[in-house]
Amino acid sequence: PEIGIIDLDLSQKERAFYAEGSVDRSIFDKKGILTAGVAWKFKEIDDAPVWDVYYPDYLGSDELYYLPSVTPVDSFSRMWSFFSQYRHNFGNYNFWVGVRKDIHEIYGSPPSFNTGVSWVPTNDYVMKLIYGTANRTPSGVQLLENSNPDMEYIRNLSLQLTYKKDRVFKSSLTGFYNKIDDHILEDPNVGASEPNNQKIWGMESDS
Repeated sequence: PEIGIIDLDLSQKERAFYAEGSVDRSIFDKKGILTAGVAWKFKEIDDAPVWDVYYPDYLGSDELYYLPSVTPVDSFSRMWSFFSQYRHNFGNYNFWVGVRKDIHEIYGSPPSFNTGVSWVPTNDYVMKLIYGTANRTPSGVQLLENSNPDMEYIRNLSLQLTYKKDRVFKSSLTGFYNKIDDHILEDPNVGASEPNNQKIWGMESDS
């Protein structure tokens, strides 16, 4: 990508390669499905722009002295990923559990997993209970300020009720709870914040 901001021209180059292999196998008289796989990712970035300070929202073409300085950052990384999932059907119930481990050469990340159960009492209703974890990739500012930043770790618990009628109408209601550890805020004036923890309750619907 090439970006032009007033009289400042920024150019960035990126190269990436990704490969993945997986296998599925039916077990327990085809009531269960076991999936396992491995993936490898290579990514190289040249001259990624990282703004040193706050970038103003309103600038005119004659304001050439208020542009903040930019630090070009080169990034080179490789990552192995190992993942597995098992699903099993019990009549109107479907249970699953999965785990994933990413091995990154720049920053470490704990394993993430998800598990859940779905229940189909009738052809019109589906209820799902899901619990899972995830990690957020560090931003460019975090990597610039800290070569080994803490990964943002998210835990999510959700309960969803879905109603669907004759494949034409579909509506769902979902309640969720998120707990975030080592959460980083990027303040536009002072940069990245210290890691903090957050808890979020919410509900969403769609149709």
